[in-house]
Amino acid sequence: PHASPLTPHPSPLAPRPGHLLDVSGLDEAGAAKAWIGAVLGELGETFNDEATLHELLRSGTRLCKLVNAVSPGIVSRVNDSDRPFVHMENISHFTSACTVLNVVPVFDPPDLYEEKNMKTVVQCIHSLARAARAGGFGGPLLAPASERMQL
Repeated sequence: PHASPLTPHPSPLAPRPGHLLDVSGLDEAGAAKAWIGAVLGELGETFNDEATLHELLRSGTRLCKLVNAVSPGIVSRVNDSDRPFVHMENISHFTSACTVLNVVPVFDPPDLYEEKNMKTVVQCIHSLARAARAGGFGGPLLAPASERMQL
């Protein structure tokens, strides 16, 4: 059977539960973005090449959904409001959940919201991915950096 023209072709990054995501050729931020998109089922349209990690995560909503995917219910309330203080609250819920999950490093909300230290944000996401993998997360997995290195 042929796919209809409206049927999207599977991305090479397409998530398969419990399988390593192919992030070869991506930098650390790109790998983090691909993993989040795969876990949340938002690869493609939302997680395209043009959207920055900061733009995608600034409201904190996706981060809360991400950590809830890894550890269901760890963030009990995710607010979709457009207000800056709510965005900071969502980010704080995520970082608190990361602390509970022993994710290190955990960033300060302004690191993401004000784009002060995106490197620490990316490191936190990779650490969460490692914790998810170690904890037997059934969703898409991010390969350890040692497995992604190109020689």
